[in-house]
Amino acid sequence: MGSRWRSVRIPGVVLAALGCVLLYLASLGTTTIRGAFPELAATISGTFPPDGQFHGEPLADAVNVRVWGSLVDRPEHVGTVALGSFPAPARLRFGVTGHPISVGNQLAVERPRTGERLPVLLPADIGARWNVVDFDLPPSWVGQPVRLLATDGSPSTWLGISEPIAGGRGEGNHGLRQTLATWAINGLVLGLLGLAVADALARRGVVEDHWIPLVAAGAVATLGYGCFWISFAHATAGRIVAVTLLLLATTHALRRGRSAPPGAETARVARLMLGVGTFYVALLHLYPSSAEFDGLAANRFRENLPGDNTLPYNLAAALAHGREAKSAGGDYQSSDRPPLQAGWLLLTWPVTQALGCNERGAAGTAAMWFQLLWIPAAYGLFRTLRLTAARAITWTAIMALSGFLLQNTVFTWPKLSAAAFAIGAFALWLMPSTLPRTRLRFGLGAALAALAWLSHGGVAFSFLALLPWILWRLPRGEFRAWLLAAGVFAIFAAPWTLYQTFYDPPGNLLLKEHLAGVDERDPRSTWQTIRDSYRAIAWPEIIARKRANLALQVEGNWRALLEFSRDGATARRADEFFHPARALTWWLLAPLLLGVDLLRRRARSPAPDLRPWHAALLLWSGLTLVVWCLLMFRAGHAVIHQGSYVPLLGLFVLGSTWLEHAGRWTAGLVAALQTATLATTYAVSNVPIHGPPVGAGLLIVAGCALAGIVGAELRAEPPSRAPA
Repeated sequence: MGSRWRSVRIPGVVLAALGCVLLYLASLGTTTIRGAFPELAATISGTFPPDGQFHGEPLADAVNVRVWGSLVDRPEHVGTVALGSFPAPARLRFGVTGHPISVGNQLAVERPRTGERLPVLLPADIGARWNVVDFDLPPSWVGQPVRLLATDGSPSTWLGISEPIAGGRGEGNHGLRQTLATWAINGLVLGLLGLAVADALARRGVVEDHWIPLVAAGAVATLGYGCFWISFAHATAGRIVAVTLLLLATTHALRRGRSAPPGAETARVARLMLGVGTFYVALLHLYPSSAEFDGLAANRFRENLPGDNTLPYNLAAALAHGREAKSAGGDYQSSDRPPLQAGWLLLTWPVTQALGCNERGAAGTAAMWFQLLWIPAAYGLFRTLRLTAARAITWTAIMALSGFLLQNTVFTWPKLSAAAFAIGAFALWLMPSTLPRTRLRFGLGAALAALAWLSHGGVAFSFLALLPWILWRLPRGEFRAWLLAAGVFAIFAAPWTLYQTFYDPPGNLLLKEHLAGVDERDPRSTWQTIRDSYRAIAWPEIIARKRANLALQVEGNWRALLEFSRDGATARRADEFFHPARALTWWLLAPLLLGVDLLRRRARSPAPDLRPWHAALLLWSGLTLVVWCLLMFRAGHAVIHQGSYVPLLGLFVLGSTWLEHAGRWTAGLVAALQTATLATTYAVSNVPIHGPPVGAGLLIVAGCALAGIVGAELRAEPPSRAPA
């Protein structure tokens, strides 16, 4: 009997599906919001009737929760509603809509016996959506009778409020369980698609094994791009295509079973993405919050970030529901931001929708997988730079401790994915290869370059920095290869260019903002706007602005790198968010330690050959920063998130490689220092996101699993040898 059971082979896809089922079942019942105090009295003065809010997006997952609002037929009404009294909880939770911070409007909690009031201060108005507010009451108030007050004293605005609530994302670890479930489901769907492509690439030997994970992800993104256009034509057709692709990928995975495990490089990259992503989910949900995924990501590590991470979701949601796609949210048109991440979301949308997952949470976790493509890009670069597989995994895992990569993976504006694809294009075009530099390789590089541009336009600064090298290569026997590359890029880019030109013109708001300093839409072309802006200022001012932007790259409080106090965490996060050199944190030790090692080696043996492609990667990263700083119109605007993420990702990899050359002991040093920085700068709570550490258990487990992945790779590594 025992031998019979040991001979049973369960396909990995089945085990992964079972894991998703368990996490999904654990998330059931965590979404429902209900009234915390049934039959709570409501005292109304003026105009504040039940259901007097804008009837747009309802309070999500609310069951029989009563709401009041000051909007009846028009906003020219004022009034107050007082809910309670009720015994004060430690954390009072309730829904809010409308304009709570407009002059004359107020939310407050009151102790009727003493008349004491605590204003509930929100960072911004909300509009037609509902937000759930988590408000912590002083310990001396807990258990005492209190009332919840909402006052609309502004005739030109309106305000809505719900009764106190219980349940939903903000209760205990409910939010963590919901995110884990959608994270796993999206990972399974995307993984099945990626596995099918990876197998096809491995059979054909098109690229080296260590680049297969990124190229396979690019193929999945291309499928998403196709799904975007099919959904644009017809929402139902888009869903049918997405489901058909999943069924084909699942059939492929079941047929291969365990008889043909994925390639070693693909498997180790997939494990690392899973480990890092789970670790990031645990950090994101370390403290309880009622905010939905995008709102939590916008406040967890930096407070009140803009809604850029919602724009791909807004576009995908419009297409999935058959609505017009011209508005992306806020002042943005759909044509202002490239569509690739929206297409990526549409690949998994039918599955998560069928399972009843929260749309925003499902889209957020799918987008996290998209941003995690920095892992196969970094791993591929490490392997190309001749690090062993185990050391490449080790340094990629250490990079995951960086606040820059943490923040920009969970806050899902598609900038890391753009950098990942751009680095893949650079590697296929320029970096050394064990395979012939065929035209097919140039075409694949062009496809990755196009996917980078379709992810985020900021990557264009990196391509401009590559242009001199491409022009230098053209007459050296590569003209036809580059002509093919240009054609492939044009095939990918043309549909989106036509969309911007004819369906939702002009699509140039960000170009005008960054290159001409113009924030408002006007009928001028991009080039005309740039010319007009530069004609309006003198040359000394132009030069001063470029110098200021270059200086910004190394600004920040450098003493704070050696500080680990909780009080300085906000300032340290700001430095690493805005300034490239500060974002590199302990990787800045790389030139110093490498230099010391080279001097030490020179005394007894020849220095190792650091290879010309180290210089090529360094030059590309540096030129990108210079081109970007020179092209940005305004002084003080050359901060990290306004440009390409290629330089930072490239410098993290290059710095890690130099540290590896300086000695394998440096991995332990940087890991220890960066863990201390992560724990004291990013793991700590802040004003909007705080409370008991409900995600601590998962964080510890995920951290141990990540260490286990690295440890297993190091144990399996052949006898050590110095990197080439």
